Amino acid sequence: MPQSNVSHMQPFDRESGFLNVIIETPKGSRNKFKFDEKHGLFMFDKAMPIGQSFPFDFGFLPSTIGEDGDRLRAVREALAGFSSALEHSQPNSRVRALGLA
Repeated sequence: MPQSNVSHMQPFDRESGFLNVIIETPKGSRNKFKFDEKHGLFMFDKAMPIGQSFPFDFGFLPSTIGEDGDRLRAVREALAGFSSALEHSQPNSRVRALGLA
C-alpha cells in the first residue's frame, strides 16, 4: 500500500507557529475532491450544480481525527488555485479553542 507524505504530516509546526492545511477543494472550483488514504491521491468526489462553485478553499489538517471520524476541516479565504496544495496558516481563535495551538 503506497504511503503519502500527507498521511504522516503533523497538523501544527510549533517552530513556525503555522498550521499545515491540505487543500482538497480550491476556491472557485465546481469539483469536490477527497484525499484517498489508500492510494495517497486526491480523487474526484462530485460536482456542484451549474452556476455554483466553492466560495473558499476547503481542506483538512493532516494527522487529525474528529469526533465524526473525519479529519479536522479547514476553511481558507485565500486562493490556493489547485487541490493538494499545502498552505501554512496562522491559527485563529477557533483553532486555539481546539487546543492545537
